[in-house]
Amino acid sequence: FFFFKQKTAYEISACLVGSEMCIRDRYQRRVHGALWIIQKMERGRQGIMRGLTAKSAKKIELKKFEKQKAISEGKDISEEQERFFAVMVIQKYYRGFCDRRTVHNLKEEELEFLGMKMTSNNEVERKVQQKSVEEVRQKRKMIQDKHVNEYQEGLVKIKEFINFNEKPCLLYTS
Repeated sequence: FFFFKQKTAYEISACLVGSEMCIRDRYQRRVHGALWIIQKMERGRQGIMRGLTAKSAKKIELKKFEKQKAISEGKDISEEQERFFAVMVIQKYYRGFCDRRTVHNLKEEELEFLGMKMTSNNEVERKVQQKSVEEVRQKRKMIQDKHVNEYQEGLVKIKEFINFNEKPCLLYTS
């Protein structure tokens, strides 16, 4: 058996309204699809992190249990083993600290590269930097507005092209 999905009124109207609506709809589907993939990947990443956290917590509990069992059985954990475990824990936390510091530095470098970071503590220099940041924002806004205008002009041209080429066909089909 085949399963056919019923089209909603929006889907039907998107096909009937015209090419502009179809183009916009196709673009929106791409954006929604991309957002859906990003959300799916983020949920997966969060699930993996929860699993790793649970796994590490279980490992710690198991080590505690084994240590308590060894002590209750009269087996004493050697000082060397105790030192080894302590060194492992310290190394783990130090590596985490170094990784977080590296990520923080990368973020700061990126903000500086983009011209979005205030680097000075001096009031006068800070005002100059703030002015520079504002200029960068205005420049990006102008570029964005320019692209929006180009997009709108492109839509008008496509609409005119479609009306010019499809109108004779539409007149004969009615």
